[in-house]
Parts: sequence; structure tokens; C-alpha cells
Amino acid sequence: MQKSPFVPEVKERQADQPCFVMLNTDKDIGLGGKQIIFDLPDGTGIEQAQELARLLRGSRATVRVG
Repeated sequence: MQKSPFVPEVKERQADQPCFVMLNTDKDIGLGGKQIIFDLPDGTGIEQAQELARLLRGSRATVRVG
């Protein structure tokens, strides 16, 4: 099993659509080119998405495929 630090990135959709947070890894973790995405609920604004990204960045957590 491989472990990898990640960088959460806030992405915007069209107007009236919630933002989402995508995890960018610094190396291949076995996803075959796919990405890990946090889809946020309707009504979520960019501020809430940015807060989630900040929490993830500060968590020192790792992402792995097991």
C-alpha cells in the first residue's frame, strides 16, 4: 500500500452550483488517472469549500489506496 500527501484544491462549477474540493496528490497512488473529489451539498459557497480545503491541508492526513 502506498501513502501520499495531498493538496486539496477548491473548484467552482456553474452559477448556483456548489463548489467541490479535489485532492491533488504529489505522486501516483494507484487511482489510474482518476481523482478524489469531495462533492459538497447544494447551497455550499466558496467560503465553505475553502474552509474544508484549509482543514484538510492542516490535518497532516495522508491518502492511500488499500
